[in-house]
Amino acid sequence: MKNVVAQSLILILSIGLYACKKKDKSPNPTPEPTPIVEGTRALFNSYKTCMVTGSVITYTWDTGEAFLCNQDLMYDLIPFSNSYIDMGTVSMNGKTFKKNAYGQSNRHIDTTGNLGNPVPQIWQISGSSNLSGFTYTNNSNYPTYTGYTAIADSFVISSGINIPLNNYFGADAIFVNLFNPSGGNGSATKTIEGNASSIVYTASELSSIGTCTNAYLIISFSKNNIQSLSGKKCNFRAGLSIQKSGIKLK
Repeated sequence: MKNVVAQSLILILSIGLYACKKKDKSPNPTPEPTPIVEGTRALFNSYKTCMVTGSVITYTWDTGEAFLCNQDLMYDLIPFSNSYIDMGTVSMNGKTFKKNAYGQSNRHIDTTGNLGNPVPQIWQISGSSNLSGFTYTNNSNYPTYTGYTAIADSFVISSGINIPLNNYFGADAIFVNLFNPSGGNGSATKTIEGNASSIVYTASELSSIGTCTNAYLIISFSKNNIQSLSGKKCNFRAGLSIQKSGIKLK
């Protein structure tokens, strides 16, 4: 079960916002950052995941991913489909990531769930014709969040949703996904600023999700560090992902 949820999270984080961009958007009072257009092409992401059930939080696993793309990443994070290109092998703190993970060519993912959340994160890239090899030490701390008890267990989607965000630290961007495994288009995603005080979904944004008794809310707090290495802008990212399951959408 852990591997299934982990794979779902990885896929959601990478393609959810891309899919969302294809939908019409209603006015949204939640502040959203302007898409970055400075040419970031690579993501090196290390994050830890916790599950919330009721008021109980359980640390579950830590993992990471890395990829180089032939197009700029949206929000310095989201790749376009079919844009991954080779950069050799990838390891972090001595652990080599699996290449071509989950059937995606040139995508590198730690499939063990045991990276250990190190600080610093020492990335080693062997290189290719697309990117020269390098070693980079990222000293970012992982964000923290203790405000999960403010997340309700049920929502009326026809009225919209306003989830208070408090007691989080060390994030400069927050990725949110409300995910219904069984209904409609399945999810509503957004990226908001790291100083946001709430997560707001309008009724229009939720209309395609549908009602269910076991929705997931995934909130990923990120600390981004963009560097220019080997002629490419690379985002070295430390993150904390909180997943709350069993949410009722009415």
